[in-house]
Amino acid sequence: MPGAGEGRRRGTTAPSAVNGPVYSVAAVRAAEEPLLRGAGGPPEDGLMRRAARAVAEVALAVLPTPAAAGAGTDAGTDSADSADTADASVPSGVLVLAGPGGNGGDALYAAATLADAGHPVTAVAVGRDGATHPRATAAARAAGVRVAAAADILPAADGTARPPRFALVIDGIAGIGHARPLDDAAAALAALGPVLAVDVPSGVDADTGHAPGAHVTAAVTVTFGVRRVAHVTSDACGRVLVADIGLAPGLAAVADEHRPVATALSGWEPRPTWPGPGSGSGPGPGPASGTSAFVVDPVVVPPERRAPVVDIRPGATSDKYSGGVVGVLAGSAAYPGAGVLATTGAVRATPSMVRYVGSGRDEIVRALPEVVAVSGLDDCGRVQAWVVGPGRGTGPAERDELVALLDRPEPLVVDADALTLLAGDADLRRALTDRDAPTVLTPHAGEFARLAPDLPVDGDRLGAARALARRLGCVVLLKGRFTVVTDGTDTTVVDSGTSWSATPAPGTCSPGSSGPSSPGRPGPPTPPTRRPTPPETTPLPRTTPPPPTG
Repeated sequence: MPGAGEGRRRGTTAPSAVNGPVYSVAAVRAAEEPLLRGAGGPPEDGLMRRAARAVAEVALAVLPTPAAAGAGTDAGTDSADSADTADASVPSGVLVLAGPGGNGGDALYAAATLADAGHPVTAVAVGRDGATHPRATAAARAAGVRVAAAADILPAADGTARPPRFALVIDGIAGIGHARPLDDAAAALAALGPVLAVDVPSGVDADTGHAPGAHVTAAVTVTFGVRRVAHVTSDACGRVLVADIGLAPGLAAVADEHRPVATALSGWEPRPTWPGPGSGSGPGPGPASGTSAFVVDPVVVPPERRAPVVDIRPGATSDKYSGGVVGVLAGSAAYPGAGVLATTGAVRATPSMVRYVGSGRDEIVRALPEVVAVSGLDDCGRVQAWVVGPGRGTGPAERDELVALLDRPEPLVVDADALTLLAGDADLRRALTDRDAPTVLTPHAGEFARLAPDLPVDGDRLGAARALARRLGCVVLLKGRFTVVTDGTDTTVVDSGTSWSATPAPGTCSPGSSGPSSPGRPGPPTPPTRRPTPPETTPLPRTTPPPPTG
């Protein structure tokens, strides 16, 4: 249900979450340049005030009404008195953490708006010299914001006092150009309530999503103009809302020099709400971490704002072959369920025929009687795309199977055990790079690490996936909370909302469901750019004799 403040304030900067391009920090800075110069743009600090208004709108949406926030305190009590007299065990008021740069200015101008709306607000300068944006600080003071030191908020080291709990903490410590780890005081302050981060959580690298040390973990992040890579790759951002502050002309002006680095896709649009325990009237005592107290009510993205998808519905003259036949090689005596799950994924993703190859024929037909199941690859009829690997095994016979598939002209999705075979066999990897047909690899982080130990996904997830795709001449679908799909040039990040795709059962279904939409089939993504074929190539040796022909 909507929070107490939702609907009170609406403006042109109202943040929303939309599918769209992802830009580098350099691109955003170049697009901001005309606005910061003020050439035909807003007055002094105008851009900062626009950003602050967006931050304040989200804060007002999730905070209780000022009357509810001030319950238990006398009317007319100012921010300082409220902070000093409030019960430390009950979250109340807003804590603003302001660094010396533009993000700190955004946070302080937002603090002034919240104070004007009647909320008790305390601001703390977080930085080496305690400096903050002077005009924003003056505006906050004029609105009644209490400006305090960290020592005024944090308890003594002897543990005799408990720190207060805040209904909301606004993180304006560092901007998109800084990813230094937080010091102990800043980290302690950021843990005093659910966090609304300005632009990007402090301590998180905006260009990669990597957090090299202590960092803010936000419940929601309000960013401006467009997403950066951190917004689509880092859990620390929480839900990301994008506010329009007039960057579109600047981005258009620098389009030749700064192209989007990725495209973000999401099936959900978050709306910030914050129901309190029981009544829904405001926040109650939250968990110690503060982050899970923020509730996001997902709203289905309207059709006109959804990403284009392949329409799999059969046409008036379609038959069981019209959409292309998918062949699934998955499961084994040790893992029969993997065959059922992968084949189920394929069946659910296409109205056309699905063929299964493997020892689990009986299990497959019992679970999915519409599937045509055979025991060997050479017994299989026509197939337009293949899926191989889930629960299949990594022995000599499975290697031979993979050799045969890599030599075929149809698109191929490679997962699980087949990825393990690739990781440990240079000849197989060479066959992959020599392959003319489109290939999709679907690793989770552990499988990716085996394939490319020199490309750490916990540092630069997008960069690592792109590098592996270019190295092997294929599409890489790196599964996880944020799934990265790239051919080495074009990159899409899918915000699925959870990490289920990298867990055992859904992770096994996903390659099966990828088969019907693999490159080369109806409605495909563009096949990846092929790497040049090495001048000296020889057929891969089989480890078992080839099956009889005829």
